[in-house]
This record gives sequence, structure tokens and C-alpha cells, in this order.
Amino acid sequence: MIREKDQINFDSQGWPIYKMNLREILESLGGKEIDGKIVFDSNSPLMDIYPIIVVDDGMGYGVDENYIVEVSADTEVEGGYITIFREKEEKKEYGQ
Repeated sequence: MIREKDQINFDSQGWPIYKMNLREILESLGGKEIDGKIVFDSNSPLMDIYPIIVVDDGMGYGVDENYIVEVSADTEVEGGYITIFREKEEKKEYGQ
């Protein structure tokens, strides 16, 4: 559900950009709510894909690609948090 307080910026064409909570992320990836739980088919090809975090250069010419290397969460603190660490894949020279 998009809420005004979730707006964090505008894109290059002036459209609002909204942050997503974990429920919205999981549902947008195909998770289905069943009996109060968000579930995925464990045989889905989606389960073997490595997510890539991309940051647009703002000009539409390229992106900065990173892989998720570590995640953690804490629901005990006020507001809770989920932390995702990312790293670039080291590009190997041809022939190595």
C-alpha cells in the first residue's frame, strides 16, 4: 500500500519514488499470503536466482550492479530494521 510518508524522492521524469516494506517486496516477487504467512513454491526457478541491486546513474546510461552478500534483521528495536549488505562482483581479466 503506497502511503505519502513512504515517498522518498522523484525520478528523472518527476514521478514519485516510494520505499517498499518487506511484505511489498515479497509479494512483488510472487509470494502469496496463505493462512497469514507469505509463501513461495520451493520448486520455483525464482529460488535459484541471485538478486542484483542496481543503482541508476541518473542519466539512463548505466547502472552500478551489486550482489547481496549478507542480510540481518532485528524486530526488537523500535521500528525494527532489515540490513542488506552488497558487494560488486570482481571482474576477472580474460584468460584468468
